[in-house]
Amino acid sequence: LWYISKRRYRYRTKPVDECASVSVPVEVLLFASSWVTLGFLNRPFSNTLETMCLSVLCFIATYDGTSNVTSTGMNTQRQRRLRNYIDRYEQLQRWVLPIAIGIVGAIGIFTRFTFAIFALPVVISLLSDRFYYYYTASSNDQSSKDQKKVACIWHGALMTGVTIFVIAIAFVSTSASFIYADATFYMSQQTCERSSMDELSSSQRMPLTLSDISSLITPWNALRYNSKVDNLSEHGLHPRTTHALANLPMLYGPLALLFYWEIIQRVKKPVDITNGSTRRQMRANDSDHMFFAMLMMGLGVLSCAPHQEPRFLLPLVVPLILLLGRHFEGEHTLKNASV
Repeated sequence: LWYISKRRYRYRTKPVDECASVSVPVEVLLFASSWVTLGFLNRPFSNTLETMCLSVLCFIATYDGTSNVTSTGMNTQRQRRLRNYIDRYEQLQRWVLPIAIGIVGAIGIFTRFTFAIFALPVVISLLSDRFYYYYTASSNDQSSKDQKKVACIWHGALMTGVTIFVIAIAFVSTSASFIYADATFYMSQQTCERSSMDELSSSQRMPLTLSDISSLITPWNALRYNSKVDNLSEHGLHPRTTHALANLPMLYGPLALLFYWEIIQRVKKPVDITNGSTRRQMRANDSDHMFFAMLMMGLGVLSCAPHQEPRFLLPLVVPLILLLGRHFEGEHTLKNASV
């Protein structure tokens, strides 16, 4: 949260003085003083780990290793070093960040399957930003104006496909390790139980079936269980508006009201995605759209379930504070806040 909020502040305002660069971001102060953090996120709930994974995923998606460097006023040697730094960052973008997204995504989904709902807008935003990055990079290399657009689109789509492939490989590999760990643990338990039954011959033992293998996939089991109303009725059934009208205001108070006001403002006046004269301002707008999509999709999909507990909305604290924290910014907060 500290990194993302600082980065977004630098995107919104070009000059960053020394005091503002070392002050505590208002988003961090909001998060640290929230009763959601003090009451829920300090406890070992699965929702706590889900929130942590979502925060890390947002950090990866908004990471920009070239934002602090500039080529103005540099000699040839420093420009060469800058070029090498940017080349290393491009390699980081191409391989390391997608691998990290796949690993974090697998951890989050195996923690709670609802993590996929919150993470989907983040992944889509990352892929769109990746496409734009390679599209603009390729546009500088094409000389023919007629073939430029097609070549740039093809290059951007190809590199985006490579990114998806790398994310998928990392996700499947991490998920397979979790499934193997579950299989090793639970199969060992069954072996201990069967070892006491000496009268069973090897011909009487049932082989491992496909149903047994699917039972070891934790997200699939959780999805199957929560998709049946009979199972959820044992935990309590709620109206579909419980999350929107009760749980969200109860957890986040004024932030929930600001979020509803944000929805009204966006409906009345849609925000232009390309609004902003510079790439820095466009990145800040893109992150705003990403956080807003996370809130809408998370709240909307979870509201479709008949069982609605307040803790299910804990991951929304990340996009909620990052999106609406700007309403609490002030000259005193940004420059004079200290640990």
